[in-house]
Amino acid sequence: MKNIFLKEDDITDIDKLDDYNNDYLRYYDDYEPFATPKNYNDILKNNELIKQGIGNNEIKEIYYWVIENDKIIGHASIRLNPELNNEVFKYAGHIMYGVIPSKRKQGYGTLICHMLIKMMYDMGYKEVIITCNEDNIGSNMIIKNNGGKLLEIIKPDGVNAVKNTCRYKVDTSESINKFNK
Repeated sequence: MKNIFLKEDDITDIDKLDDYNNDYLRYYDDYEPFATPKNYNDILKNNELIKQGIGNNEIKEIYYWVIENDKIIGHASIRLNPELNNEVFKYAGHIMYGVIPSKRKQGYGTLICHMLIKMMYDMGYKEVIITCNEDNIGSNMIIKNNGGKLLEIIKPDGVNAVKNTCRYKVDTSESINKFNK
């Protein structure tokens, strides 16, 4: 896991999208790519607005690709003010991450989550909320590996979630210290 970094989405990533999407398609027949070379310019424009909280319930969210050796191996985002919308804060929290199927169960998720927590810490956040589906064993472990403490399990509301959602609180300083040991 060398040469891994987060980078804000930009047009230079357009040539990496097909490999990213094909990784999902090898594992999931019903996968529908959210970003393709055809719609990527529109996505980038929309992401710039969302970064300012426009069209996203005033929630400022920054999207990243996770890059390893010039290949997209995951996606991530941080929400800077999710508490502005109770449902987003409750069901989504501050951090979102995903890893392409071929890289799962290899420690990438834990590292990506750590990098996002570190980013939030560097921005002055003392604690963050991270959520995942209760049945997502991998994501639950990733959050716990980063010092997440379970706050509650929320029943689905049919709009924001269709499965039980685990809400974790992470003390960013403790998480970074734990991870660096």
